[in-house]
Amino acid sequence: PTPTIPGKRQVVQSAQLILGVAPRRIDDVSQQVFDVIGQEKGYVNGSNVTSGGSDGNAFFQLSVPSSNLTATLAALSELKGAHVVSRTDNTNDITGQVGGAGQRLAEARALRQSLLKQLANATTTAQVTSIQARLHDANASIASDLSTLRGLQRQVAYSNITLRIQSTTAPPPVTHHQSGGFSIGKAAHDAGRVLVVVAGVALIALAVMVPVGLVAALLAWAGFAVRRRRRDEALRRDPAP
Repeated sequence: PTPTIPGKRQVVQSAQLILGVAPRRIDDVSQQVFDVIGQEKGYVNGSNVTSGGSDGNAFFQLSVPSSNLTATLAALSELKGAHVVSRTDNTNDITGQVGGAGQRLAEARALRQSLLKQLANATTTAQVTSIQARLHDANASIASDLSTLRGLQRQVAYSNITLRIQSTTAPPPVTHHQSGGFSIGKAAHDAGRVLVVVAGVALIALAVMVPVGLVAALLAWAGFAVRRRRRDEALRRDPAP
């Protein structure tokens, strides 16, 4: 395995991504997932696609080189016909585990080298049998430690992505309503309503005032006529000398 660089942190990265798509786009978006993973030199470890009806869905277990994780997530988040429902990013520092596995592997290899030298110098059957048994155990330890170290290094080198695609209906178009506040259009609308109301009140007042004015004029004319007639009668009774 590749030796661990001293001072370099060994970090495992992973992500969970949920995409929403229209039911009829499940197959199309799923195919885009395969295309993206191929472009990023990754692997599809497992997939399950169910299309048709309103409950279609898809599930993917993906692995990509950790150096391509950011680009892969960006590409998956921008698949045509899909939108991101949720995304979770995880990191786990395993520097200690990698270092421990590497140290155990080095010690097991050193022990095997020592046992091989002892076996070469063995002079009795008992010594040979004992050393061979210890060599068997040392080789088993080397295989186990090597497998552990390779597994840890692979976790660092490749990041896992759990991707779920679920059917969702398109969100309704957003309608903007204005409530409260001041705007020129709102002010003009309100001013127009005020003018209509004022005009209506003026017409009603005019309709009421016209008959009242006529009655007042008739009463004034009648009073004037009565006073004039009385004056004329008084002059006839009392002629001037």
